[in-house]
Amino acid sequence: MPALECVTCKKTEDETALHKCPICFRYFCDEHAHHMSGRAFCSQPCAEFFFFEPEE
Repeated sequence: MPALECVTCKKTEDETALHKCPICFRYFCDEHAHHMSGRAFCSQPCAEFFFFEPEE
């Protein structure tokens, strides 16, 4: 199984703490987290999608 790594900087879980994005499930580190309303995401688009999901 490949090592988990930050989607942005490629640091592995051995180098830093990683978190899973609740939208796209990619992993990101604290340094590259995008925070919105107390939650952390891997990117600004994922953060915006979570809070401003388009109407169907």
